[in-house]
Amino acid sequence: MIFSRRQHQKLICRDSARLSNAQADAVTTQSKWRTSQSLDVKPDPALLKLEAMQKTRHRHFRFTPRTARISFMYIAVVPAIFGWVAYKTDGLWDFRAKRKGDTIYEK
Repeated sequence: MIFSRRQHQKLICRDSARLSNAQADAVTTQSKWRTSQSLDVKPDPALLKLEAMQKTRHRHFRFTPRTARISFMYIAVVPAIFGWVAYKTDGLWDFRAKRKGDTIYEK
């Protein structure tokens, strides 16, 4: 069986120290930081905390008035603007069968 480097690190950490999956993930994350840098420097705890927070963000999400407003903007308003622009510019440009010097503007 062929494992990726990360999977191999997880297996080694889990087997050698008898760690849970979460603890093995934390160890591989730390080892990833060490292997990604040429120096053997301890990773910044704030960066590790930020990475852990971003991985579990979906568990703590709630709809508040602010998040509902932002979601509405991305779900309804932005596509509506793109649709309006597409409707207004429909047929204005023709990209097919143009020769050198021909314009693509069709009005």
